[in-house]
Amino acid sequence: MSNFVLNRKFSASKSPTFHILTVASNLKETLEITKKEVEQLIELEEESTLLNHFLNVFSRDFRAKGEIKSDRIKLWRQGFWNMTVYPIFILEFNEENHLINITDRLNPIGKIFNVIIFLLLTFFIINHLINDSGFTTNWIFISRILLFIIGLFLFA
Repeated sequence: MSNFVLNRKFSASKSPTFHILTVASNLKETLEITKKEVEQLIELEEESTLLNHFLNVFSRDFRAKGEIKSDRIKLWRQGFWNMTVYPIFILEFNEENHLINITDRLNPIGKIFNVIIFLLLTFFIINHLINDSGFTTNWIFISRILLFIIGLFLFA
């Protein structure tokens, strides 16, 4: 309690966010996550392929899975609420097997699922606009919606 009061009095001119970032940067220097620690998280080792993720979606196996390579580990775990669109975490290590970078991406089946849903929704919206209002009367509006959808698909 005295340390908290001392730090609070000392830091009256600085924001709490500044101190949180300072503490986090100090922890980063002392906290080293090794490759061996991350490997212990993996319950089942398998390659990150389209077929394996497809089988994973239908098997409903909720164990932590991963692919181990010399300089990186891909780690994923399917959950009850994210059966199809679970993330894959890519953990990169340096020569001493210490963690240097973490990135994430959507699994391949989740990407395909999102594209299929997007295309179906687009088809039904455009079909509804053309059939209900007539293409000849609202062709400018329909063209703008199509350009917006194509832009979303290409740049998002």
